[in-house]
Amino acid sequence: MRTGFLVLAAFVASAWANPSFHTMRVHEARSDVPDGFIKKAAAPVDTMLNLRIALKQTDMAGLEQMLFAVSTPGSETYGQHLTKEEVSTTTHHVISLVGINTTFPSGCPFMTSVGATTGVTETAADFSSGGFSNFFGRPSYQASAVSSYLTALGSTNSGKFNTSGRAFPDVSAQGENVEIVVGGQTGLVAGTSCSSPIFASVISLLNDQLLTAGKSPLGFLNPFLYSSAGVAALNDITTGSNPGCNTNGFPAKTGWDPVTGLGTPNFAKLKAAVGL
Repeated sequence: MRTGFLVLAAFVASAWANPSFHTMRVHEARSDVPDGFIKKAAAPVDTMLNLRIALKQTDMAGLEQMLFAVSTPGSETYGQHLTKEEVSTTTHHVISLVGINTTFPSGCPFMTSVGATTGVTETAADFSSGGFSNFFGRPSYQASAVSSYLTALGSTNSGKFNTSGRAFPDVSAQGENVEIVVGGQTGLVAGTSCSSPIFASVISLLNDQLLTAGKSPLGFLNPFLYSSAGVAALNDITTGSNPGCNTNGFPAKTGWDPVTGLGTPNFAKLKAAVGL
């Protein structure tokens, strides 16, 4: 629901491959405009970019004037950055995005998306983003788990999300009151920027032990996570919600939910599930 949802991502050449190492780059949208840009033409309204992110331009001439001013020597605003608010006056969301909007790349089916929990006993953190993609269909590996949630959800938020979209997050980990050390000083932080590396570290430990045992690393996680063995190795979180977009958000429920996914990792059970 909320922006800034961070994810544990695994881009692989093939969805079912098992690579030991891979490189991943995520370029975030920026609210500033660098010098040296070249405007070619307005994008057709019905065109989607490959990343499935697009805005419909309603005032192309106005946007062109603002961009020209900040990049032209002698202009009163030369060298300045346009704010997100200034740019937004010339654009509006594609109509299909009206409702509960989800973030990219969290909704990509080849990602492992991580939500957040808080406290002991764990409950969903209210900032744990989740939902259903407007652009990616639901992958087969999560079809059964998500269908069960939608049945239990009933009419809540009806008409405000894509019921056939890729659902996320897939899993969660602790994301609040996480202690860090910066410059020799300790402090507490929160966010899915905490839970994502925590979950990633669990998978790294599993892969390390698998390799030591002469076995293949896990590779693309999602089919395993949604399997009966994967589900049984996770702690199901059934309380909490993620309010946003002028709604109470989605509630956590038994099984998969768009707040905490399938749950948080149980390392001992995960070891057994992967054959260690």
